[in-house]
Amino acid sequence: MKLNIKSIVQLARHTSQTIFFLLFVFLLVGSACSFSVNWFRFIEPLGGLQIFFSNLANINLITILVILSGVAIFVLVTILLGRVWCGWACPVGSLIELGEYAFGKTKIRKYVGENRRGGKFLDKNTRHAVLGGVLASALISRNPAWCEVCPIGTICRTTSASGFIAIAETAIIGGVISSSLYKKRFFCRYICPISSLLTIFSKLNIFIKPVVDKKICKECAICEKICPEGIPLYKEELAECTKCLECYSKCPYNSVSIKTTGSIKPSRKTTATLTLTIIILATLIPFSYIYTTPVETTLTIYPEKFIVTPGETITINAKLLSYNEPVYSKEIYWRVSEGFLDNSIGNTVKFTAPQSNENKTIEIRAIFYGDETYLPSNASTTIQVVYIRKEPTTITIEPPTFIIKSNENITLRAVTSPPNLPEELIKWKLTGLGRLSNNSGRTVTYYPPEEIQEEIRINVTVVFEGDVRHLPSTSYASGLIILKHLEKKPTILSVSPSSFTIKQGENITLKAMLKTVDGEEVKGIIKWRLEGPGKLSSTIGSEIEYHAPSGIDKAYVKITAYFEGGDRYLPSETIVTGLIIGEKPVVQELYEVRFKKIIFEEIILIEDVNVDSLTITFLKVGKAVAEDIEITNLRLKSEIVVLNNTEIYLTYLVGEVGQTPVNLESLRKRIGQKTITVENGLMMFTKLTCKEAEFHNLSIIGEYIGGEESYIPLVITGEKVMLLGGYRLDAPTTYEELVNKVMELTSSRIEVKNFSILKPTNYQLDRTSKKYQYPGKLLLNSSKMVGENIVIYSVYYRVAFKLSIYIWDLREFIIEATGDIDIRKVIFHFWIGYEIGRICHLITSTEVHAVYSKLDKCFIENLTLIYVPSK
Repeated sequence: MKLNIKSIVQLARHTSQTIFFLLFVFLLVGSACSFSVNWFRFIEPLGGLQIFFSNLANINLITILVILSGVAIFVLVTILLGRVWCGWACPVGSLIELGEYAFGKTKIRKYVGENRRGGKFLDKNTRHAVLGGVLASALISRNPAWCEVCPIGTICRTTSASGFIAIAETAIIGGVISSSLYKKRFFCRYICPISSLLTIFSKLNIFIKPVVDKKICKECAICEKICPEGIPLYKEELAECTKCLECYSKCPYNSVSIKTTGSIKPSRKTTATLTLTIIILATLIPFSYIYTTPVETTLTIYPEKFIVTPGETITINAKLLSYNEPVYSKEIYWRVSEGFLDNSIGNTVKFTAPQSNENKTIEIRAIFYGDETYLPSNASTTIQVVYIRKEPTTITIEPPTFIIKSNENITLRAVTSPPNLPEELIKWKLTGLGRLSNNSGRTVTYYPPEEIQEEIRINVTVVFEGDVRHLPSTSYASGLIILKHLEKKPTILSVSPSSFTIKQGENITLKAMLKTVDGEEVKGIIKWRLEGPGKLSSTIGSEIEYHAPSGIDKAYVKITAYFEGGDRYLPSETIVTGLIIGEKPVVQELYEVRFKKIIFEEIILIEDVNVDSLTITFLKVGKAVAEDIEITNLRLKSEIVVLNNTEIYLTYLVGEVGQTPVNLESLRKRIGQKTITVENGLMMFTKLTCKEAEFHNLSIIGEYIGGEESYIPLVITGEKVMLLGGYRLDAPTTYEELVNKVMELTSSRIEVKNFSILKPTNYQLDRTSKKYQYPGKLLLNSSKMVGENIVIYSVYYRVAFKLSIYIWDLREFIIEATGDIDIRKVIFHFWIGYEIGRICHLITSTEVHAVYSKLDKCFIENLTLIYVPSK
């Protein structure tokens, strides 16, 4: 092809279109509304106006200057060169032009065009109405809604979209191109709000215009047919001209030329207006830079380096500075390659090193993402996790039992193995009346109360807390305090074995030994008392047999041996605990709950029910407040739990009321009291329902099983989920041994309807196909849950949501992924754009397979804990 000036112009234009198209697809991934390089800031004018209207309630001078200074570049170019963006740079226009070329080659337009539809339906002013609608939607929804479907943004997301999102965005581009079958450049001429906005600015353009020589022009209307805007060059002004110069290149009579200022000399008023506009816009850029350019920041972490052992916890602090002055009230985000952080946001975090049998180097990063005032910065610290094989330890109290008068005291000594354990890590605790001389050290003296009316029993606990080289250990001592004027010799009664586990139908022999504290053997009458199923061969004697019943799967018994005393000896007793199990495995459908303290208020006994040889006691409780509670087989822990209007089906309970041991049978006798406080207890139940429940510092952790998928997660489901007050999604990330295999969700507040947690017995997950399988078992169910400061690590998640935040509801979208997939490939770009936002779209339903969940507070309505059979 022979090149001339006209063909060179078109070649230059097509080259420019190609360069800009590649720029948008491969460099400006995600959104092309704005970008900045050093002090230079560019904001696409429609995006800037949407931001202005969507933030109108919180608008300020800085925001206005940022928007106007960014838009100024675009406006200046449009004033100088007209709508050159549409003809030389717009990627949508380039695709439409390419599509129209293909339509012309295949002659498709013959069968679809406007002539076959019966005439002209739309006017060019339609796009101005679209522009008004776009700005109105931003004002009403407080969100730049057009950006969700903007074809330019869709092109920018081409390389990052996948799955249904890629299909939807391809359909948008396909629809825009296909609209040209109806009429040439249909989208650009009748719909595009950017085209409308540029047309307004280009009215001031007086440079680079195609001009017709009317002496040569034959008014053949070829220029009108080839023009993207359908401009009859021989009789119209050029405010809508896109500077494509097709008229110049293809006029058969060479009547079109390119003039610097066109054929009409501008009036003085127009020239003055144009000059003033250019001066204002040119001044605005450096002026806004002075007031809006963010300042540099420096982020520091201390300690900069440190050494810890596996499982050890250390506090790490971050400080944000600007010109050596501290910057306050800014959010610092934390990332760690391994281990666990108690928070992902804040100036201070606690890091817990992962369990490991080898040395590791771990990096923790602190990130400040910047804002309108301050530039972003980051810092890191290096952690050396040093594996030290810990020695097992033992600790015992000498003497392990004692009897003293109320006017005496006794010194207890801790004997350790190995003997050189640090004595500052040996801690003592007293349960009962009296006091200890000190709380730590190898020896302690116990002082009983001086005046007592009856004998009292006390327990002393000693704990070696462990250190980097030694494992912890614990021991106990028990004491009897007798009246100071009593001259009888104290006795100690022991039974062998002190506890046992036997199968149903089996027997076990129990032998009792009675001695004084000096070791003198006492010939006395030993009596026995049984609490629980089965029977004793005798209730008197130093040696008896216990006969376990048949036909039960699991039962607990308590056997008390006691000496009633005599003229020369004080009474004494001891307790033997036993577990009877069936030939089959122990029944697993019972919830097992351990607790430090539970206060029952307004407790009512409804009835006892026998099910499969298991006695179930049905209780109603007006209010229950528990401390340090753990549901062991659900792997749930909470520091404080408050239950209101509770119904519970109990099968077993042991604990202490005051200093007196209590079980389910003795608890019945106390029903009727206003409050009953049970401490250091264990209870089992088959079902619990509660009108309202409140949990503080709640955590639920998946069961560790090792292997590639090293945890059995908890299956969490819910409906109508709202993440409020700031939330963040991150994947892939790491939890313990699941390196880059989990998705992390943090949120200041979450609200969920029909919330449930299912504890599987085993779990299988195929990350490639996203297929999973698990049999259900223990179930926590509720009608509503509200949580504060939530952290969840999940291996799989499925989310269905609607874009109902806008002025119309779109259909439901579904996202399904495993934790090893980059979150940006599965979540809508506008969700990622608000990943540190204040509110997300309404989630209609969700299923999350969580290996770790933690909430500072949790409020639950209509709570039910129940066993469900495996599928």
